[in-house]
Amino acid sequence: MPVLPTSADACTTRPDSSGRLVDSLLASMVALLLLTVGQKLIGFVRSIIMCRLLSPEELGTWSMLQTLVLTVSPIVLLSIPACFGRYFATYRQRGQLASFVKQSSILCSIGLGVGLVALWSFRDPIAHFALGNRQLGHLVVYASLALIPFAMFSFLSEMLLALRYGRAASRANFLSTITLTIFSLGFLLYFPPTAVVMLAAFGLSFAIPLVLCLGTYRSALHELPANTNRLAWGPTWVWMFPIILMFWFSDLLSNLFFTIDKYMIVNLARVPTQNVLAEIGAYEAMHVLTGIFFAVSVWIGKTLLPYMAKEWEDGRPREVSVQANLSIKLVGFASLAA
Repeated sequence: MPVLPTSADACTTRPDSSGRLVDSLLASMVALLLLTVGQKLIGFVRSIIMCRLLSPEELGTWSMLQTLVLTVSPIVLLSIPACFGRYFATYRQRGQLASFVKQSSILCSIGLGVGLVALWSFRDPIAHFALGNRQLGHLVVYASLALIPFAMFSFLSEMLLALRYGRAASRANFLSTITLTIFSLGFLLYFPPTAVVMLAAFGLSFAIPLVLCLGTYRSALHELPANTNRLAWGPTWVWMFPIILMFWFSDLLSNLFFTIDKYMIVNLARVPTQNVLAEIGAYEAMHVLTGIFFAVSVWIGKTLLPYMAKEWEDGRPREVSVQANLSIKLVGFASLAA
């Protein structure tokens, strides 16, 4: 990854080695920081209002349903999108990027379909584990419906970031924050304030940006370089399997690290289900502020990775090392300051 440019042109798009216009690293990072600050401020205000409008039990139920969606999404997608930032540059060099995107889309679609069937088939045991009550299986079905637009949005966002359309990905995420705020507060004010209402707002907050940003996604796909080499299914995914497994296991552990406490409260607290969900609601309210730091750090990392991968594939490991060290220091300093 090159040293951050200092000229005025650094904040604009520039052609890559194939002549395709992509966002420069500085342009992506500036857009990222500006949109992320606005996005998190809006999300913070929304969370505060939600904590006031929802009862502790409903807030706890909503928290567990959202946690379930966030936990299941990388599992059913096999964490294949998490590999995009690192391996798009590799397959672009090989002249196989379009085929890799197509095959990844097919595998993720199959994984999502199998995951939905599993959630519907085992909704009662899952409700017992996630919500502490087998009678709430219908909520698991509702959560699975919200999983569909969320998984599609996650896939396409990772694709844009890997193609180095950082500003477009940031705009799409900012749009999802705006729509979630509008629908969640609107629904809570005009309908009974329940977790189901929040789940509906959550699903719409990703479905609407998918539709509104469809032109951007189609343009990015159309600009993929034509294949110059055939990409065989078998050898490709046999080679990718241990890498995907590593990403999958890493995503699973990362998600569990930030969610296992809630699952432990649900399954180990010896109190009635309603009281457990109320405790989860209070616990969720305490994380409103601290969750911002983690979300910003993850998004910065996802934006940086495609640029670092390109420089690595171009044979410039020194620049990758310099930028990795600088990024870690800047993120650490900014986190401590915040």
